[in-house]
Amino acid sequence: MVTRPLDHVDAWTDFCGLAVAHAEAYGWREAAARAEARGARPGLALSPGTSPFDAPAELDVLVMSVTPGHAGAAFDVSALGVVGQARMVGMGGGVTGEAAGRAVAARADWIVSGTALFGASHPRAWLRSVRGQA
Repeated sequence: MVTRPLDHVDAWTDFCGLAVAHAEAYGWREAAARAEARGARPGLALSPGTSPFDAPAELDVLVMSVTPGHAGAAFDVSALGVVGQARMVGMGGGVTGEAAGRAVAARADWIVSGTALFGASHPRAWLRSVRGQA
């Protein structure tokens, strides 16, 4: 998580179609507007404990199951309960292969995985197994 996403939006939107800022970051609304002005979809990441009802309905939402900065933390299954409560597209934070399947079953459209994917002995095989659960 960056604390001032507006400082990074131009770089992100140079190569990303979706630019996600954390709801807890300073200036996330301005960052979302800038992303949209540059032709990207703006998104909003919700840390654990942040209500999905705080997110504007027009934004894609990424529900985090771990607090930013705690990479490698275990997936918190209570975050799955947030998935159907807002216009939702993503789930991130501690997403293992098993957790990815649970997130998709809870109606997440996409997942974010760092530690499990990059720590896999065969990342392509890991991705294929996760895609097979969708």
